[in-house]
Order: sequence, then structure tokens, then C-alpha cells
Amino acid sequence: MFIIPSRRRRRVRSPLRVLVFTFLCCLAVVNSARAANDPRPPVKAGDPWGGGDLLDPTSFASMLQTGQKPVVLCVGVALLYRSAHIVGAKYAGPASNPDGLALLRQTARDLPRDQPLVIYCGCCPWQHCPNIRPAYAALKKLGFQKIRVLALPTDFHHDWVEAGLPVAK
Repeated sequence: MFIIPSRRRRRVRSPLRVLVFTFLCCLAVVNSARAANDPRPPVKAGDPWGGGDLLDPTSFASMLQTGQKPVVLCVGVALLYRSAHIVGAKYAGPASNPDGLALLRQTARDLPRDQPLVIYCGCCPWQHCPNIRPAYAALKKLGFQKIRVLALPTDFHHDWVEAGLPVAK
């Protein structure tokens, strides 16, 4: 028996398909480079804020130097605040427990609802922070319209203090 090998058809790629493929590859490279250069953690499904509500430490420190002074609230643990905090920040309690949320509400009670407000914690890595999400949600529920979140991917010490950004003790 004699077997004749089948001839495979050679697929001819149209110039349009090659162009689309090249474009998609370039887009993927640009997006991955952009993500690698963005110091803010990504917004995840379930986070109460959008990407525009996040501030990276360097940009926020620059904003403070230019005279734009929003109200800054530390919503982490008291020990962290006492050891070092952002200059001008007020302590508003850890939002992970009822007493901390009560202190946050009391601290925010007399603040104008349309004034820029920045909250931060920095007690632990961003993904695991028990304070920042409840604080943001509570302030939104109180009617604050201009809440921004200082995104500290590792913690306050590494992302702010060791970066040489201004602290008060």
C-alpha cells in the first residue's frame, strides 16, 4: 500500500490580519508598561472607589507642597499615627471596628461635605487593609463628595517615611 502524504494548504495571511495582530501586541506591551510605572495599586472589583480617587504618595506629597491642603484623616491604628503621620493629618480612628467608625464620624461631623478630603491608613499591605474600605464607605454615606484615598501598596513606613516624604511625630 502506498500512502500519499496529504498536502496542507498554506494559509495566506492578509495584510489586515497582520496589522490587527501587530496593533494588539503593541497595545498589550504599552498597557503592561503603564501598569508597571503606576505606583498606585490597581482598583479591584468590590473596591468602593474608582481609579481617579486614588493618590500615589509622591503626587500627594507634591500636592501638599504646592499649597493644596485638603483635610487629611488617618484611619489606621493610634500607634501608627503617634509614631509618624502625614503633616497636618488628624487621627480619626481605625475604621475596622465600631469604636473607630464612631470616632471617624465624630471627627468628620463638622467638616464641609464638598471640601476635598484624603484618607489613609498604611497599617499593612494595601490588599489586606481592614480600615481604608470601611472608612471610605462611611464617609460616602455621610455625604462627602470629594474623597481621595492615599494608596500605600506596602505600608505607611515603606511607602511614605522611607521615601523621605514629610512626617510629623
